[in-house]
Amino acid sequence: MTKRIITIVLLFIIIGLSACGNSVAPPNSSESDTSIPAPVESSPQKQVSQISDVFYPISGGWHKTWWTWLEEGTLLAVQDYGNIRYIDLNNQLVSELTIPEHILTGDYRISIADNRIFVSGGGAARRRSDIPDRRPESLAVCKVGDEWILVNGSIWDSDGNLIREFLQYDSILNAFGSEIGRELSDGREVEISISMYRDSAEPPVWVNDDLVAINFYSRLFFYRISTDTLTLAVDISEWMNNLSSGIMHVYYGIAYIMPTENGVFYFAHKDEEKASTVGTVWYADETGSQVLFDGQQFSYVLNYDGMLLMGETHTTMNNTKLWYATDDDWTLRELVFWDWRHMPRRPNNGYFTFIRSYIPYTFHAIDALDASIISSHNPQIESNQYSILGIRKIGDFLQYIYAAWIDGDYYFYIYDEGTGITRELNELPFTFLNNGLNQSLTHFVELYPSGWRITIDDATGIRVREIN
Repeated sequence: MTKRIITIVLLFIIIGLSACGNSVAPPNSSESDTSIPAPVESSPQKQVSQISDVFYPISGGWHKTWWTWLEEGTLLAVQDYGNIRYIDLNNQLVSELTIPEHILTGDYRISIADNRIFVSGGGAARRRSDIPDRRPESLAVCKVGDEWILVNGSIWDSDGNLIREFLQYDSILNAFGSEIGRELSDGREVEISISMYRDSAEPPVWVNDDLVAINFYSRLFFYRISTDTLTLAVDISEWMNNLSSGIMHVYYGIAYIMPTENGVFYFAHKDEEKASTVGTVWYADETGSQVLFDGQQFSYVLNYDGMLLMGETHTTMNNTKLWYATDDDWTLRELVFWDWRHMPRRPNNGYFTFIRSYIPYTFHAIDALDASIISSHNPQIESNQYSILGIRKIGDFLQYIYAAWIDGDYYFYIYDEGTGITRELNELPFTFLNNGLNQSLTHFVELYPSGWRITIDDATGIRVREIN
């Protein structure tokens, strides 16, 4: 009897060990490779605290695969062709949606905001399969009578629900494939059409969840979802058409759209003699536009939470004036006149950052509220080329995150003002220099395989990592 009991117990132990062995791969088995592990989806409603280290698979390719930081840098939206994933700071998949394939025509673009997605049709080189004598155009605005109409695009919410799909606007082709006209899908004839790619327009810019700005360089439109209205706010097409012959129009017109609460700031190049080297700062909303600062010309403009920073570059690279203004009174104030070598980086965590050109190089932190210089640092890493990536505050002290070009490679460092220590970051991600850092500089986008030379074209995986 005792032997029988022992035999049964041993049998259960063997079965249990076999089951465990089936769930864990041996160290040298084919399952222990470096392939991208399959991500595990998380419920959008569930608050996930566990940090994941998986890479989410991507196809790669500029414009078709990219990322956007949302909700003040706490959520990453990854676009991979028509698939959009939302990933939190713990690298957990919050939600995922797919734009239908028939929406994604030609060289389409996708503009993602916190709760909205704008898909711009990209036109196509080939005929439509459903209507052989038609070829899709890109996102465009058309004038029919006195009405402007937005066509060849769609708007979705972050759950993948279609909010608005605009009329289709196609080129009409003859039997030989040559264009003989253009027509709306409802049959109406078009008087004027402005296409996103024929007229070198920028992808739409979200102002808020209900309002989007669409810049065609010579005309600036606002589209409001709730009222389904398209408003022409700025029209300098006549001035553009009267430019001297031989001038490339792409260097003129409306540029650098910067969204603010109910409208946008923009930079207008309207000086034919100076091409794109200078411009004036404007504000526009659905009621129209107005020039700021009495039309003073600047070399560039940056925007941060209601503050504008302008630079006035003179004949030499090291001779620049800096100006700033806040949205409380829009009074133009001159910043300290220094020999800034590089254009200031878009501010983060409330600080602008600059590099002073004279050797030894100096990094400067400038408070975005009152433009006061609050900190400076001379990098101890020897290099003749630096890129300041931003500043973050840890406790009572600042940390500078920057890149140094050394022997043909970029190396990334953090200088801690509190300890006085500079340390090298082990990761060398390409994304550090390409919008990979979130606004607070706590996390970054990492591609697979890793390395600063790995671009989105080479990558097969993507994830969110914390900067330690």
